[in-house]
Amino acid sequence: MLRQIYILKDGNIIYERDFGKVLSFENFQSIYQEIETEISRGLLNDFGSSNFFKYRITYTVDRASNLIFIFIIGFNDDMETVKIELNKLKKDFLESFGDILDNLDPSLFEIFNPLIESIHKKIKTKISLIGFSGVGKTTITKLIRAEEVPETHIPTITGKVSTIKIGKLIFHLWDFAGQEQFSYLWNDFMFGSDAVLLITDSTLENVEKSKYFVELIKEQTPNAHSAAIANKQDLDGALSVEKIEEILGIKTYSMVAIEPNNQEKMVQIVADILEMNTEESMLLKPLFERDQLIQLANKSLINGDIAESVSYFDQIADLCLDLGDDALYKEFSQKSEKLKRYLPDSDGLTNFQEQEEEQEQEQEEEQEVIDYSTDPNNPDSDDDGMSDGWEVNNSLNPNVDDSTNVPDGDSLTNLQEYQNDTDPNDSVSDDDGLTDGQEVNDYSTDPNDPVNTNDE
Repeated sequence: MLRQIYILKDGNIIYERDFGKVLSFENFQSIYQEIETEISRGLLNDFGSSNFFKYRITYTVDRASNLIFIFIIGFNDDMETVKIELNKLKKDFLESFGDILDNLDPSLFEIFNPLIESIHKKIKTKISLIGFSGVGKTTITKLIRAEEVPETHIPTITGKVSTIKIGKLIFHLWDFAGQEQFSYLWNDFMFGSDAVLLITDSTLENVEKSKYFVELIKEQTPNAHSAAIANKQDLDGALSVEKIEEILGIKTYSMVAIEPNNQEKMVQIVADILEMNTEESMLLKPLFERDQLIQLANKSLINGDIAESVSYFDQIADLCLDLGDDALYKEFSQKSEKLKRYLPDSDGLTNFQEQEEEQEQEQEEEQEVIDYSTDPNNPDSDDDGMSDGWEVNNSLNPNVDDSTNVPDGDSLTNLQEYQNDTDPNDSVSDDDGLTDGQEVNDYSTDPNDPVNTNDE
């Protein structure tokens, strides 16, 4: 697995990417001094390497520009592939930035990131799942891939290789056949693994037998990261994780692989095995940021903070797009758009309220056509000075000019009643003993107010 990339000019780091932290700054400085010594002595040609615990430091130089390109990889990575990708990095970097090295703006390296990610994919990460038949290796594979878990055990014949993508981390997951008749294949399957996960079913018998695999890991892949997963912890009689770890002598994680909610836990285990800090790794950090934002968005919804929820959903959609998950990008984009309907604009009404009002208006116009055969685009269909709604509410015909009629005999025409906001079918609107006509024509008082100065 490609874990770190460094590009140095004149002894200064000008570019750095971490896929899985290996070297501290102090360790790196020490190793770099050794590389510089080899270069100064003329011991380095186009390609060189040195070892650091379980890792290999590979490097190449461009003497004309005084540049050094460094990959930090695992011992099991194919050196021919590493050499090809390291030279590709040097070639593309010089083509992109060779003419501006003296005035190089670090922000320009953003355009270089897709190449770095493609190089990481080429130097493939291999994770092997080993264990006897029926312990849950295939179920765990499907859990990592977020697939539907099988309800019955189907033995894996010889083995299965899956290409897994978690966040931006792409690796090969090898699921070995656990039947003992295939034991002659286990050595070959494990060869070149960056990490080996030993799966047990948490029974004493299986754990004791699985000590065989611990020895096999030490013999065949001594430089691989290894750990055990104590599966089926939900069953009666399951040994505790602490007891299993004591028996096997390697780091052990608790697991119930048939529980889909354990996918995030399984991803965290993979990150731990590969020594990838989820808070820092550019491969896994976006994935965990997305999951954290989903939790925050759900909390905002519960609290009724729609604006905050929309903000979170937009951020989640952007992360999904960055992670290449088009389905989730579409899902969260749609959620955001739906919630935005409930956000108010400058008029104080939410989009949803405005849409409701528009729908109500449309329904009223449709009803106007159906019930009264009036023009829904003209508030006064008969042009008699009185609105259609007022006429209908007062039992007048909105399609007939009846503005001069006096149905209640109070000497006020319908139009005058409309202008004075009185009832055209009630001659005394305010019950003060004076007809509406007397109040308007004779006394100039308010026909809707029984107490007027002139009434006294």
